[in-house]
Amino acid sequence: MLFSVPPEWEDEETLMLREKWDRGTMGAADWDTATIGALRMQCVWRGFMDRRRMFYRREYVQWGSVQMEHLRRALSALTYAIMASYIAFTTYLCLIYGVKFSPTQAALWITSTGWAMLIELFVQEPLLILSSTVVFSGQMVGHIGDAITELAGM
Repeated sequence: MLFSVPPEWEDEETLMLREKWDRGTMGAADWDTATIGALRMQCVWRGFMDRRRMFYRREYVQWGSVQMEHLRRALSALTYAIMASYIAFTTYLCLIYGVKFSPTQAALWITSTGWAMLIELFVQEPLLILSSTVVFSGQMVGHIGDAITELAGM
């Protein structure tokens, strides 16, 4: 069970249904009651999800508004400045290490650093994005859940 409440929160009908479920002796009326309860829980959950979706939609629209343009530009400029300083610092470190090595070692070291960066950018990052999209995509999980439900005959 994903969610459980303390027994003092449950009413007598819920406790009776739970006992019948555990024993496997639910009748047609009990199934109707359980179905109504499940429908109520679905309504509450869907309402919660819709309210949350509306909240995030309002945030998105507000973020895209003209009033937020200066903040967006300032945050973009800050991000680019941080990234430029990071790139400059790592380039400086590469040059410092390059000076310490012999010319052959320095050339090999810079070549291996370049290949590692290219593999990171063009192989590892796309695979990471693709795998996280497949694993964490709500739509994919929904489609898989629908397919399993159809196969199970529910």
